[in-house]
Amino acid sequence: MSENEKNKKLQELLARLNSPDNNVVIGAIGDIRKAGNPSMIPYILELLRKNKDANIQSELSCFMSDLIHQDAVVHLMQALSDTKYKEEMPLIVSALWQSRLDFSDYLSKFVEMAIKEDFIVAFDCLTIIENSMSLLSDKSIREAKEALSAMEYSKDRLAIVSAIKDVLSTQ
Repeated sequence: MSENEKNKKLQELLARLNSPDNNVVIGAIGDIRKAGNPSMIPYILELLRKNKDANIQSELSCFMSDLIHQDAVVHLMQALSDTKYKEEMPLIVSALWQSRLDFSDYLSKFVEMAIKEDFIVAFDCLTIIENSMSLLSDKSIREAKEALSAMEYSKDRLAIVSAIKDVLSTQ
């Protein structure tokens, strides 16, 4: 396929993602899922932010939960650091712990989010941390423990901090 054909196909796919017809949007999400191209993740995240239809949100959550391309991690982590996705953070983080992606390079980010975000996000971050333990180096774990000790948090966060410390001490 030529570069021109690829661009045309991309433009058609983006038009379908932005369709006012949710059935067309769901079809486009399915086509993106089949293609397996991690470069489409930013468009998926924008759709998640802009289209609040429950069926679309559910499809996008399933899409992110099924991700297997490690290249998608960079896009997902950028979204979690971008305040414009603050409202979508619980859905994104929930989908991430269900995916088969390796987030071990982002241990400190998940520790920080577990301390700063609401309970649902904190719990999902704890699950991601637990799922990453077998992939973490001793150095990463030590750095996360040090960062956790240096963080300030309120008394209502003692349980999650204790849980994170327990998880980090299991290896």
